[in-house]
Amino acid sequence: QQQHDGATTIGGPPPPLPPPQKLTKQELTWNQRFQELVDYKIKHGHCDVPDVGSGKLSTWVSVQRTAWKNRFWKGEKSSMSDERHTKLQNLGFRFEIKNQWETRFQQLLEYKAHHGHTRVPQHYKLQNNLGMWVKGQRAAYRHLKSGASVKTSNHHKLDTDRIQKLNDIGFEWVVKSRRSTAGSATSGGNNY
Repeated sequence: QQQHDGATTIGGPPPPLPPPQKLTKQELTWNQRFQELVDYKIKHGHCDVPDVGSGKLSTWVSVQRTAWKNRFWKGEKSSMSDERHTKLQNLGFRFEIKNQWETRFQQLLEYKAHHGHTRVPQHYKLQNNLGMWVKGQRAAYRHLKSGASVKTSNHHKLDTDRIQKLNDIGFEWVVKSRRSTAGSATSGGNNY
């Protein structure tokens, strides 16, 4: 007699294994994006994929955070299974990003230390599209100054403390477009 997986057989080979389950398209996509996140962590040392600049991975990460919130905060049905939660958690994925603004501010400080100013070009690709964040800060400031309520995402949201921090480093709220000619400078141009 031989023992196989708790079943006793008399001689012969063990019973065949059940065929592997076919993964759905959604499961294959999830596994593909998870592998992209693993690769991102290897390259960058963390799983904090920025909101913009990382293509489909940015969107996927956002969806994972939303699915997590729906399941664990709201108790709603969600695509965040226990297995997915564990895989992400074991990778070091942060389900809550509390201080994206501070992260961007630190990147701006690094940019200023290297370049000597805060006029990050709008299409500056390094530091995960820092130029777009800077543009967002200026737009939020203009809205705030005009008396309009600022309804932007948290990483663009400005309050008096953030405005002061930016002022303290010499942030330029209005910049002249490089396309302007002498004597006809425009503010908030297309390049910054």
